[in-house]
Amino acid sequence: MLYPRDEIVRRLRREVEAGRAIFCARCATGIAARYAEEGGADLIVTYALARWQQMGFAGGIGLAPFGDGNALAFEVGTREILPIIRDTPVLLGLACTDPTRRVDIWLQQIDAAGFSGINNWASVGMVDGNYRRVLENSGMGFDREVEFMRQAHAHGFFTLAYLFEPDQARAMAEAGVDGIVCHLGVGGEMPSLEETPEIVTAIAGAARAAHPDVLVLIHGGHIRTPADAAWVAARSPSVGYLGAPDSPALLGEVIKQRTQEYKHELE
Repeated sequence: MLYPRDEIVRRLRREVEAGRAIFCARCATGIAARYAEEGGADLIVTYALARWQQMGFAGGIGLAPFGDGNALAFEVGTREILPIIRDTPVLLGLACTDPTRRVDIWLQQIDAAGFSGINNWASVGMVDGNYRRVLENSGMGFDREVEFMRQAHAHGFFTLAYLFEPDQARAMAEAGVDGIVCHLGVGGEMPSLEETPEIVTAIAGAARAAHPDVLVLIHGGHIRTPADAAWVAARSPSVGYLGAPDSPALLGEVIKQRTQEYKHELE
């Protein structure tokens, strides 16, 4: 890997000690990664959902069995992002429950490609109801994600785990992950911004009971702007945010506005 785990952790802790929030930029293209790095992103992560959204599809596609999302993320990372980035660790986001790959061989391939860390997305933590029970009973549940991250940590990768509740946080912390991302939901029922600090505090407390030094980031819910992320961080153990600087919604507004400007009246 290009950046050993210990070096990444030192970099991130220096930022926190200097009073600066950590930002992990979720990027779907090389150009987005380039500008995120120029803007000062501490980490860059790519996963299939990011690419699918850039293609114009809704976010839910990342949880559906369409195509090989892990192969897509690997290709985007190796052919677009890693060749562009100069001095920022790049993480690969994976559906870690994938039963079609041997974890030991897979981790070696990811390492050889130049990735420095692993993130577990898409996560079965986003799924509930009968479908979730089917996944869990088929050996493709959250425990499998925990075991994958345990092996990634043992391999030497920096590990950043999405999770949704305190029990999951405790399990990931016991697996040795370096950081957690408290996922507050996307669409449907989500906690209000005002409720978010209490939820993040509970999740962080469960993780730190097992791993006191774990870094705590946040994502999703009603955290829509940098100001929202700062507001939550001021009221919880959060020290940063994982988000998309190339958000389709953000880019969409810019594209629509520029298109409308070109539709000027002729004199």
